[in-house]
Parts: sequence; C-alpha cells; structure tokens
Amino acid sequence: MDSMTSGQHVHFLGIGGIGMSALALVLLKQGCKVTGSDLDVHKNTCALVTAAGGEIWLDSEDTIYTHKKMPDLVVYSTDIGLTSRAMCFFQDRNVFCVHRSDLLAALMREKKGIAVTGSHGKTTTSALLAHLLVAAGLDPLAIIGGIVPSFKSNVWLGEGDYLVAEADESDRSFEKLHSLYGVITNVDREHLNVYTSDEIVAEAFGFFAGNVDVAGMLFLNADDAGIQRLETQGVFYGTPVKFFSTKNSPKAHYLACDARKNSSGWDFAFFDVNKNKKYENLSVSLYGEHMLSDVIAALSVCAHMDIDIDRLREGLASFTSVDRRFTLRKKINGASIIDDYGHHPTEIAATLKTAIAQVAPDKKIHVLFQPHRYTRTQLLWDDFVRVLSDVPENVFLVLTDIFAAFEAEIPGVSSKLLVQDIAQNMGDRCVYVPESEFKLWAKKYVHGQVQEGDMVLFLGAGKIHAIIEEL
Repeated sequence: MDSMTSGQHVHFLGIGGIGMSALALVLLKQGCKVTGSDLDVHKNTCALVTAAGGEIWLDSEDTIYTHKKMPDLVVYSTDIGLTSRAMCFFQDRNVFCVHRSDLLAALMREKKGIAVTGSHGKTTTSALLAHLLVAAGLDPLAIIGGIVPSFKSNVWLGEGDYLVAEADESDRSFEKLHSLYGVITNVDREHLNVYTSDEIVAEAFGFFAGNVDVAGMLFLNADDAGIQRLETQGVFYGTPVKFFSTKNSPKAHYLACDARKNSSGWDFAFFDVNKNKKYENLSVSLYGEHMLSDVIAALSVCAHMDIDIDRLREGLASFTSVDRRFTLRKKINGASIIDDYGHHPTEIAATLKTAIAQVAPDKKIHVLFQPHRYTRTQLLWDDFVRVLSDVPENVFLVLTDIFAAFEAEIPGVSSKLLVQDIAQNMGDRCVYVPESEFKLWAKKYVHGQVQEGDMVLFLGAGKIHAIIEEL
C-alpha cells in the first residue's frame, strides 16, 4: 500500500493499542482524518489520540462505526481477527483494510528506516535510539512500543530523514519492513504459538535481516546465544553486519567497558573497535545489565552514523526509562512501588535480579505478578516455575489470574495451578489471589504488610499496573 495523504479518512480497530495509537498520531500529523474504536477508551494512548484531534468510541454491538460515510482505509492489528464482527462490517462494504504493519512499512519506505527488533529490549533500545537522534538534531520520526518520558508520547513527530520504529516479531509482521539499519537485541524462546520450530525462527529473522539495505547495516548482540545460533546457521549471510557487546566479545565492533553501577543506573565507557577509540564518562539512568545491553545497541547505530559523542553524552544523561520499565510510581510507608512490563521468564529474571540488588537483605520484595496470555504460560510453564522459585528468602510472590489478551482459556493452564508448582519450592511465600478480589486485597496488603525499605513490584504486561494509582 501507499502512505495516506492529507484529508483521507483512516479508521483504526483497536486504536488504543500502543502501536496502533502511534500510527494514528503520525497520520493525524500528516493531515488525515482519524477515527477509531477500542474496548477500553480510557487508556492513556486514547487520550493522546483524542488530544491530537482523533475521534474514538467504545467498541460495542451498537457502535462498530458511527459515521455515515465509510473511511478510505481501515487499519487492524493481529489481535483483531479477520473474521471479527468489526472486520466483517467493513469488508462487507468493500472498505480497503490493512494490517498495521503494512501502514508502518509504507511509512518506512518514505524515510531512512531504522528497525529495532528482538525478543526483549526492543522498546528501550528504539526509544533510546530515537531520543539520541533527537538530541543530535536529526529530528527523526519515531514510532515506539511504549511511552517515552522525554517525548510524553509513543511517537516523536520529527521532520528529519530517519524513521526509528520498533519492529514486532511476535506475529512475524517485522518481515514486511525494509530498513537502512536493523537491530536485533536478542532471540529467545518467545511467542512459541507462532515460532513452533527452530526453522521458523531462522526463516523469520532471515527475512528481517535480508530486508536491511545492502548499503546499510544490521547490528547484532554478540553476547546472545539465540543470535549466535542463527549466525552459525547462516541466517545473516549476505547482510552487512556489525556486533555489539557488554561482555568483551572478541567479534564485537562496539563494546561497553569500565561499566560501574551507580545509584541511578550506569557509568561506563564505549569503545569503537574499528576506530580504535574509547569514549569515556558516559552515564545513563537505566537499571540492570539487560538495560546496559540496550544502551550499547543504540550507541552502536549512532557511532556507525558518526554522530558527535558530546551530543550522545548529553542525550544519554537526559534519557529516562520508557514507561513501565522498572518505573518508580510512588512511595507508600517508605516502600518503593515499582511498575514493570516484564512478562516472559527471561525478562522476569532480569527484573528480579535488578530488584534484589536494590533491596537490603533484611527487607522484603513483594512481587505481584499477572501472567500474560494462556499460550505463553502453557508453553513456558517450567521456565516460569524455575525463575519465580529461584529467589532469596526475602522475596514474596503473589499471582493473580492470567491476562488473556484476546486468547481463549486453555484447560489446565491457570495462575492457581502455577502457584501450586511454584509453592513446592517457595512454600507459603507464594500465594494466589483471584482477579475479582485482587484490587481490594492489594490495597489492604500494601498498606498493612509492607514496611519502610521494602519494594512492591507490580509485574506483567496486562492491566495489573492500573491498581497502583488506587493504592
């Protein structure tokens, strides 16, 4: 498809989604008329769209579409099935419908695209990369899968030559994106309902790599076992590549060195192997070793683009984490209330490691976790049990019901049963609270059990974080 022109009417099904709302904001900036529907019109993303001039209504039996004239285009996401009530409504009226990735691909064709993908860390990496390009005066268009504090949005509506986009591998839609620069942060066992074999993983990431321009560059994490495995399979053959590392990999073109944790994140140096040049006195306010890897990924692209190091140093210093990435929401009774999006065992392990490092051994870490999707919980069951069980004695775990994310329930897959397996190692430090009781329970628990110096970690990609504002 071609990109839309000013005055055309585009309707989004599920406009409150983080990626859908970002695309809607881009089209509003371009002068399009934007409408949309969503099952939850109270999301922050919906507020961003309406503030920019979009019109949104609740998706219900009576409000599939409220205008007499049909839109020029309907955009849908993977969660909106092709046979859904809304899709059938527009298809029956011969309205042109496209997946959100087709619209993103059309936008990227008009710019010098920088596509960031990977099982974990792509939101932080793409957000930081966009922030650094803004700091360097390049004014990119940026479409991010999270709210970036410095943007106060999930987009930066720049007029420059570059488009930074988070490329979604979950549904293989990233295969449609043709970029000048590509980044793969890591490749893990994720979305196993889509990636049912190693061959499919290799095929999908091979497509993404093959769509990087021969005059461009693909940046790969030299420390990641999944990427190493794909490299040995020849997946990246024919694509120009450079490697980055935080662990002194001998194949890396860009390295983190002299890294030291500070009270708010990292102090470190960045070494460009090709130029044999070390850039010192860099700092960033991001917690965790996994975040440092994301930082080096973003810096590697910037170094390849020959962006001035002083601009990058200033950009790093002014960057704060994407919303819901180990975000301090408030303090209650002297305890830190943290909100984190982690929902995969690898992400949870990294987040718990970060939390444990920040809390004194004689204080408690209260982890309130909502698993995300029945398929993920089922296919990674043993990994969830292992990661959530392998914690110190000062960690207490509470699970509530699985956030379905449009999936049907799977018999034998539930948080209650997951707790039973975890409790074999954790005992009564792991409990289950039904979702219907969770909000009231959490309020009483936080105000009654949590003490000064403790940490309460709200964990999950669903709606568990919404409770924090009501505590």
